[in-house]
Amino acid sequence: MEDPRRRATFEILVREHHARLIVYAHALVRHRAAAEDLVQDAFVIAYRRLPDYDPARDFAAWMRGIIRFKYLEWKRARHEQPVDAEVLEGLETLHCVWDDADRDAGGDVLTALRQCMPRLADLMRRPLELFYFDSKSCAEIASELGASEEVVRKRLQRGREMLLACITGRGAREIQPGAAS
Repeated sequence: MEDPRRRATFEILVREHHARLIVYAHALVRHRAAAEDLVQDAFVIAYRRLPDYDPARDFAAWMRGIIRFKYLEWKRARHEQPVDAEVLEGLETLHCVWDDADRDAGGDVLTALRQCMPRLADLMRRPLELFYFDSKSCAEIASELGASEEVVRKRLQRGREMLLACITGRGAREIQPGAAS
């Protein structure tokens, strides 16, 4: 028979981490439905392995590890090349920073992100929106914005840095519209 406390604990963890894990999976697969499937599969695996989970470990990091495993399986099944290990590591590092910021902000990093995004200058905000919300490639964004791919990549990098600074409370001045070029 199933332990009701185990189920209740897991439901809390799912509610707490679901949105951020979807963001993580979407960054890998660049398709909303596929990201949701990966996260769902990862939660099923995690639920089955919950007795093995060490509560001293970061639950979000544990889940991202399961999602990475499911992502690599998904890519192999499609006979597609996964993103480089360096990209995976960079994504994990970014999410670890977000985890820290989330803990420092009292668990409200997504709210902080929603507040910080509109504060970015359009020059930085628009490429981020096209890349993350519209799932466009750097080449497509460059064509739409009339810029080179290199410029788009640099704006994405700077935009991410500005958002991180805003979310962690380190860069209110830098994020003001017109401050970055």
